[in-house]
Amino acid sequence: MCYFDEVRITQYLGITLLFLGLVSLVQRVLVKVGSIYAVTNKRVILKTGVISRRTVELVLAKCEGVQVVQSVAGRIFGYGSIVVTTGWATNCYYYVSSPFRFKREVNLQIG
Repeated sequence: MCYFDEVRITQYLGITLLFLGLVSLVQRVLVKVGSIYAVTNKRVILKTGVISRRTVELVLAKCEGVQVVQSVAGRIFGYGSIVVTTGWATNCYYYVSSPFRFKREVNLQIG
């Protein structure tokens, strides 16, 4: 194998990794832009998606618990995952900004 072939393979590998990173970044941005999390006096409303939409409305009286999971990067950048449990269902929502504020608002509306 020639030296120039190794350089070319390394260049293609680098371009492929850069492309995959950009695709992942665009996906995360679209999830962030297309997500709505709201707490009203009767419901918790969670909407995610840009092209296809997933909407969940949970009645506050049936919410048994709200769990927040944060990684080290999530603590640094202010995001986390929210797990909302009702009697028979568990719903997970990832990359929610200020997850503890969301949990506090849910608990204020329940109490």
